[in-house]
Amino acid sequence: MSYSIPKTMKAAQVVEHGKPVQVKEVPVPEPGPRQILVKIQASGVCHTDLHVAAGDWGDGAKCPLPTTLGHEGVGIVVKVGSDVKDVPLGTRVGIPWLHQSCGKCRECWAGWETTCTKQLQSGFSTNGALSEYALANPAFVGLIPAGLSDEQAAPILCAGVTTYKGLKESGVKPGQYIVITGAAGGLGHVAVQYAKAMGMIVIAVDGGESKMQFLKRLGADHVIDFKVTKDVSAEIKRITANTEGPHGALMLAAVAPLFTQAVKYMRPRGTVVCIALPPGNFEVPVLDIILKAVSVKGSIVGTRLDLQEALEIAAAGKVKCNVVTKPLSDIQAVLDDLHHMKIEGRVCIDFKRSNSPARSSSPGRAGSPRGGSPRKY
Repeated sequence: MSYSIPKTMKAAQVVEHGKPVQVKEVPVPEPGPRQILVKIQASGVCHTDLHVAAGDWGDGAKCPLPTTLGHEGVGIVVKVGSDVKDVPLGTRVGIPWLHQSCGKCRECWAGWETTCTKQLQSGFSTNGALSEYALANPAFVGLIPAGLSDEQAAPILCAGVTTYKGLKESGVKPGQYIVITGAAGGLGHVAVQYAKAMGMIVIAVDGGESKMQFLKRLGADHVIDFKVTKDVSAEIKRITANTEGPHGALMLAAVAPLFTQAVKYMRPRGTVVCIALPPGNFEVPVLDIILKAVSVKGSIVGTRLDLQEALEIAAAGKVKCNVVTKPLSDIQAVLDDLHHMKIEGRVCIDFKRSNSPARSSSPGRAGSPRGGSPRKY
């Protein structure tokens, strides 16, 4: 089997931090001995792409320029390096944020490759998947299950695995309460579905009546509209009165006061899992943490095992992403909409039909049948 590969391709690149992303014509890369070349079919657009484009992580954590964005790429392996023996041509794979880790440090040995200080990240320290072709490390790609479409698989590579890992880190058990902030967003709407698949009682927090209806369709047990509810903490405490507060909270809204708020409404020995990246810091209510033995922890994407589990759960029909597909030429408009929080769910760039009008697929109720490193959000 062989594939015809062009000499050049289109790619969404950060040319200057703080300036609009440009779609450039660039050479198709040649895989090294331990690399694979992937022809991208669909690639999700994540809030992290905004951070990378803006250079939000400071001078010490800015990507090299120019850099191709993207870490939710699904495609077909069309060429392999000389040392790659176990990934046949034609294999459908996903390119996630974690491009590779060193495999030799204590973090990697402990199964925490996501905290390896020598890791590389797709679309940040290496060119990413918002391009017609992309290089990947075959040891770190996700294997896409046959029952999962390209557009449905793409958001699982970041939004899915990130929230699934965060829910695991929360320690919340079946039948216990989890609060999810920013629940209708790109990460939040899959988090609600993963939490339901894991047997949790979901309290979903976001703003606006349309989002409340969306969250109910996803299967959220309780929805709280912060635009209507005057005291969100009091409402969460009311809902969870029988357990003296929720058992965990997944912080997906990049609003610093919400992190402080979560510590205060958490039940004794509850866990606040921090994933979103609000600017600056948030106040730590030390008395609440100590007297209630509350845990506050960070969670960053997921390991290769977490990724494969997240993909398999989605392929089983328990999670479906709310996806709108758009052509690569719309990338800056998509990023602008992300910045202004106008997107419910996820936008995927469709490289198979790059000139087609926008298409969408919406989830039904969760569980129904359905056919130095920078830190991540």
